[in-house]
Amino acid sequence: MEKDPHNLRKYEELYRLTKEGLQEERARSIRLDEKAERYLTVLTVLAGVGAVAGPTLFQALQPLKSFLDYAAIATSAAVLIVVVAAAWRTLRVLRIQAWRTLEINGEAIRLFVDNSYLNVIYSLTQDYVMTVKVNREKVTNRKAEQLGRAYGLIVLAFRLALLAIFVYVLAFVLSPD
Repeated sequence: MEKDPHNLRKYEELYRLTKEGLQEERARSIRLDEKAERYLTVLTVLAGVGAVAGPTLFQALQPLKSFLDYAAIATSAAVLIVVVAAAWRTLRVLRIQAWRTLEINGEAIRLFVDNSYLNVIYSLTQDYVMTVKVNREKVTNRKAEQLGRAYGLIVLAFRLALLAIFVYVLAFVLSPD
């Protein structure tokens, strides 16, 4: 095996790994965006079902006669509020786009011209490490946090929707008419 006096292979491997780390972080951000888009689809379907069924059910309960009638309306309103809150959280995920990349500018070109290959590789590696850290903190971790909150609201919306259906059924079954 030939000798590597400046540990060049070691720094090239470190550079390759940090570059892969940046690509993986970018892929994670894209996956979170795709998940947010799926969440918005689910919320749109839930809102659409509510928009179609809600007025019909509301009209069927008129005039409001019992506590269950009022409970059905209140539960439906709660579903609407939670769906809007979940959609807002999900849209916030899609708005987080401050992705940082390495800039190729005059300073970067001077780095290549004025330094040895080993120093360039090491400097780029440091830049990639910092870029991964910044992107993880300012983009992907924030997206994941917002998406986690949105998921909790979606689960709550579905539970409230099931409760609303149950209360509507009770209101119709126990109606004095």
